Amino acid sequence: MSLANVSESRIGERLVLLTLQGNQVLNRLYDIKKYAQDMCKEVYDEKSMEPVIKYVVKKFPNWETKNVPSFAYLKQKSQDILKDIKMPMDMLRDLLEFKERSLELFNIIAAAQLEFDMLVNYDVCRLYLDILSLYCQIMFLIARVPDCKILLGVFHVAVEAGNSTVDTFVPRLCSVIQGHESSMFKRLQEDLSIFHRPITQCLSSVSKVIMRRMINAEQLQNQNTFNLFNNPNIMRNPTQYTLPSVEYISMDQFAKWTLFGFICCASSFIFNDEVMALVRLFLSDSYCITLFRDEVLPIAPAIEGAAKAAKVQKVDKMLIEVCTAAVTTSPGYHRGRRAFLRGTLKEWYHLISDKPGLLGPKFPLILQMLSMTKDEINWICRHTDAPVPKQAKGKVHADDFHDPLLCELLFYHMKIVLFIRKHPQMIRRYYAEYLINFDKDNIIEQREGLQNEGDERGCIDSALTCLSAIPSENTAEGDFKPPPLAAVRLDWIRTQIFTCQSPLGFPLRKAPQFCSAMHNATFHTNCVDKLFPTVDEVADLGVFVSYHQILDTLFQSTIAGPTARYAIVIPYICSQFCGENLRYCPEELAYVGPFSVKVVNAYLEQIAEALGKRVLSMSEEFISLHAALLPHHALLLDGSKKLKAETKKKGKEELFDQPGLESYRVRRELLSKSDEKLYAIMDLCYTLNNLPKLEVWKHTFVPREYAIQPLEDAFMLLIFTQLEVPVVSKDKEVPEVIRPTVLLNAIKGMLNMFRMVENFLNIDVVRIFNHVLLQHAQDLEINGQRTICHVYAAWYNTVLLRRICTGTGCFAVNRHCFVSRQKELFQAEMYTDPTEMKALCEMIGAYGIRHIGDQCVDLVVSQVNEIKKLLIINKDHLHNIRGNSDKIDLCADWVKKLHGTDELLQRLTIVGTILNFRKLLFNAMKEVLSKRVPFVMNSVVDFKEHYSGSDKAHEQLDYLAITAGLECVVDPKLKSALVLQCDVNQQDYMLWCLMMIFVAIGLPTLASNDQSVYQPSLAGYENNIHCIATAVNQLSAAIFTIIGYCTVQERMHEFLAVATAHLLRLGQENEKDARHRDSIYILLHRFVEESPFLTMNLLETCFPYIVLRNSYNTAYKPKKEKKKREEEQTY
Repeated sequence: MSLANVSESRIGERLVLLTLQGNQVLNRLYDIKKYAQDMCKEVYDEKSMEPVIKYVVKKFPNWETKNVPSFAYLKQKSQDILKDIKMPMDMLRDLLEFKERSLELFNIIAAAQLEFDMLVNYDVCRLYLDILSLYCQIMFLIARVPDCKILLGVFHVAVEAGNSTVDTFVPRLCSVIQGHESSMFKRLQEDLSIFHRPITQCLSSVSKVIMRRMINAEQLQNQNTFNLFNNPNIMRNPTQYTLPSVEYISMDQFAKWTLFGFICCASSFIFNDEVMALVRLFLSDSYCITLFRDEVLPIAPAIEGAAKAAKVQKVDKMLIEVCTAAVTTSPGYHRGRRAFLRGTLKEWYHLISDKPGLLGPKFPLILQMLSMTKDEINWICRHTDAPVPKQAKGKVHADDFHDPLLCELLFYHMKIVLFIRKHPQMIRRYYAEYLINFDKDNIIEQREGLQNEGDERGCIDSALTCLSAIPSENTAEGDFKPPPLAAVRLDWIRTQIFTCQSPLGFPLRKAPQFCSAMHNATFHTNCVDKLFPTVDEVADLGVFVSYHQILDTLFQSTIAGPTARYAIVIPYICSQFCGENLRYCPEELAYVGPFSVKVVNAYLEQIAEALGKRVLSMSEEFISLHAALLPHHALLLDGSKKLKAETKKKGKEELFDQPGLESYRVRRELLSKSDEKLYAIMDLCYTLNNLPKLEVWKHTFVPREYAIQPLEDAFMLLIFTQLEVPVVSKDKEVPEVIRPTVLLNAIKGMLNMFRMVENFLNIDVVRIFNHVLLQHAQDLEINGQRTICHVYAAWYNTVLLRRICTGTGCFAVNRHCFVSRQKELFQAEMYTDPTEMKALCEMIGAYGIRHIGDQCVDLVVSQVNEIKKLLIINKDHLHNIRGNSDKIDLCADWVKKLHGTDELLQRLTIVGTILNFRKLLFNAMKEVLSKRVPFVMNSVVDFKEHYSGSDKAHEQLDYLAITAGLECVVDPKLKSALVLQCDVNQQDYMLWCLMMIFVAIGLPTLASNDQSVYQPSLAGYENNIHCIATAVNQLSAAIFTIIGYCTVQERMHEFLAVATAHLLRLGQENEKDARHRDSIYILLHRFVEESPFLTMNLLETCFPYIVLRNSYNTAYKPKKEKKKREEEQTY
């Protein structure tokens, strides 16, 4: 074929287009095999189609439409059937077109007598071998699609049933898919064996490169090719190769070229020692080869079948030798290379992270390392489930294809790829300047060595024109936009074709320097306008979309092991499933896209859950360490000298470890269990914080946000665990809960642990705590479980207050808490002192305190209902007493007729006890808020004291004040709760006025009770009668404010007048009935002290102050003097 005919044949353009078409057909064929069979399932599964399918399979490929069963059904449904199978039929049509065009192109190249040398016309050689490899892959893969015969037969009879003419491609395609995979060798040799010469030339020319790259880890280490630290002086020098593109071609691709070449041309390869050395090399390295993703071809049976088809007898002994090597020595060889690559990639990542400028000059080396990493990963994937060849004499161990450190290799592979994607402009600008300032001039200089220039001169001139069009002034700018340089690469392919014909003497081989210049220039153009496709070609790990089970196994072993810090690489790989590997078959996105989103979400959730479990375990240790610093532990640690001496004498271990003992180290290398847990937490935080986000099929995942929910769950579980810790109670009748200070101390320990996590993971821990504690400020949390508020509200209201009201404890005014009697095992002060109350307020906040206070108000309302019943019973007598209050002697008879005086006082004592407990809560809340938010608290106080608005606004302001712990003259919550018990009418008003009279005349009866003795140490009484003052003051303020017939002050004045009159009469009573009258006088003083409506001046008008002073003097005298005085009075 003449040069003009070569130019007209457009061989270069055909090579490029056929490569693209072959990749597309291969992708779509795999899609049909894996996914698209479901599209035809509806057609196959119909009962009416069963006889049709049996017929087309039996008569393949000779069908007669008239003899087809269910012909009437086919004629009716032909259009629907053709629509359902349209996509797979289009793919089969493309497959046939690719096959025929490939054979046509091979014939044109053979007729043109083109010479092939990989080091000279690399691009032509590679495209030629790629088409050959794609051809074989497609032929082997089509033999594995089970429904091709059914598909063709149904299509044929459906078209004829629709009165249409069948395309001629159907019989041609039937000849392609006829037979099985075992018969494919003979057909491939019939089609391609005549092209053995160019295949042999290509492989022979690249054999030295393959041998140089197929070396073990020790040889790689000795070469120092990837070690820049041995000679730092040349670190910034650009890496130069004679043929840079061949250095990062995947070894899998070399293996496909070699082994498919042998399958097609076994009869000629067997006599070429150089090519057979390559065949033995690849057979010793692997016993299977990838057709596409997870579709692998066992090499030994393929070689054996090809040799048998070509009638070659010299392969049996070779297969035994190489298969044994592939099973026994190859795993160790690859294990060493992976270990070398782990260290090298790690060094390179840290180097380019510190010096990003090295990306430009050292980019070929980086591509070479990424390609080697991809080869090792593909080797593990395809050998994991591949059957061992029967010729092998060794055993395969499970550990040969399971690398626990593979995640580390994948991680640094990912980090380098992401770093390249982060700084693409740096690489593009570097090579754009390289093309402008060096490559262009070098090509012009070296082209003079070419002879017999014809059309190639025009191609070279066109390439130089494209290089000259690169704008030199834009290369230094930050947003460099690379021009399209595909024309340069295509012109170089045309030049290779024009100058590699045998009749012309292969002139390109005589100009090696020019070839090297052009090869480097085309590589540099790839780095400018095809940077990301180039990186994807050597580093894409989309093969895992079909090996996701390997990923899952690797992830589970990584997340539970010491390499957990690299676990994020697994979700990253899954996020790349929808990347460049699907560009030839976008239909796969419908299956791969949702799957990618699902697995990425699942892996991130598992990492976060593992972090939550580790944090939960570590937090328990932090809680125990914080508990060791509590005051009562300090007393136990101090102990007595006698106890320590006895312990030492008996040879026993110390009862308690000193705080800080966990930090002692004998050697820094030794790690305690706590250290191991902490390192595990650091690793998991590192892996979640490593990638800011993951883009997966129109979804954006933020890995660190996945940690929030598990950490919240861990915090919630820790609180539940602390709440459910069994507390040893001395009094078995009283169930105890953990003290608020102990629980708060545990929460602070959790907070310290979570703060430590915040140092490693960029999340807002305060938000987690606020969200969880806000739930614990409610009665129930989101899932309906008990909260801190629920537990303490139930315990205080149903256990503590009930015990106090039954006489086991009393309210100590001066200690601001409830105290138990000395003989009681139950210690109320351990749960009600100000420290405990403030701890409770810090945990459950204003919401929780308000909830407990509301429950207290509900208890008060139930007591008020019972008091109202007593008032109704005694209404007539009380009315008479009120009308004759100035006639004490006359009232005495009616007082004796009253029913339930003791019950009234007892219920008021209960009400006062509950209200005093509520007051303790609000006082603690006030102190906590004043400390935590002083400016807000000052604003609330100022607003409450100085606001002058409507009554409704004042009521709302009172709600705000009572929530903040401030006291109000009229309790708004108590007022709203008593609305239903107080009718606004004269009758109800009179009834509540009688309550004040009832209480006033009932006070003198307390003087006869032995427990009604004022205790200066408590500033109260053992039977809690001092709480009656709190109950009367708050109930009267709320009730009479609701009714509104008179002011509260008037009713309190009336109460004071009646009470003082009856109390002064105690001096005239029998000594037995009035033996504790001094204590009751002090109780009257407490009414005045606590009431905002009574004053001491008013008290003095109706009750002599000297009497009150003498009562206090008597109460505060020592017990001996008090007893002596009583004896003197008796005498």
